[in-house]
Amino acid sequence: MRFENLVSSGTLGLFAAIGNLRESCRVKLRTYSKHRIRGAILDSLRGLDWFSRGGRRRAKEMAAAVHRLEQRLLRNPTMEEVAAETSLSINEYRPRMAEAHALMLESLDTPAGRNGNRMQGSLIPDETGNLFSVALERSECQRSLRDAIDAMPEIDRTVMVLPATKN
Repeated sequence: MRFENLVSSGTLGLFAAIGNLRESCRVKLRTYSKHRIRGAILDSLRGLDWFSRGGRRRAKEMAAAVHRLEQRLLRNPTMEEVAAETSLSINEYRPRMAEAHALMLESLDTPAGRNGNRMQGSLIPDETGNLFSVALERSECQRSLRDAIDAMPEIDRTVMVLPATKN
């Protein structure tokens, strides 16, 4: 989200604060509007989040359980141990852990492997043939060809556009 969008959300929060402020409550506009502006900005940021708040909370709980077990056991815990720590059955644990893994985003610009000469993004196969670059190259080629034809003498251009005849 761009800074301008956050300012806009904050401005809407200020307008809401002004519109809802009651003089009978004896609350200063500054105090009331600060909370409304902050709330409006947070609401706009939450609206952009692709994951629910409950899902994030459950993922944090799972990560905390794994961390506690790692500290206690001094090794990576098994599925059964994590399920027991979170009071879940294995059948409840699997979708919960899958949900937690969905939140683990990694930049495509991070090094892949130990020597770091390749990036994570380079490991993803390009099945589209990079359509954007193909289209750009084609339009550049067409523009160059059109410019070259326009620069030709009139007689040569006429010959170029005549249909080919069979002998």
